[in-house]
Amino acid sequence: MSAKYYNVKDFGAVGGGTTLDSAGIQAAIDACGESGDGVVYFPGGSYLCGTLRLRSFVELEISAGGRYCSAARPCQITRSRCECQAEFLGAW
Repeated sequence: MSAKYYNVKDFGAVGGGTTLDSAGIQAAIDACGESGDGVVYFPGGSYLCGTLRLRSFVELEISAGGRYCSAARPCQITRSRCECQAEFLGAW
């Protein structure tokens, strides 16, 4: 049986590097966790994100061309672009 995929864009994440995508990413993680297992998928784009709460049996997959960017300070959340202001964590 193959794992079910939860695309973060289907849950409201934009991936444009200027919009805070935390709510959409967290919604995908929560839906995946409630199902028991699966993969939260980040298609190409730059995902600016604050703190997330991970769940058991949830795998994260960042596609080629996808970037997860952590907004490390509140000022970064309100005025940053992923490419220049946020702390880049890279693909896992």
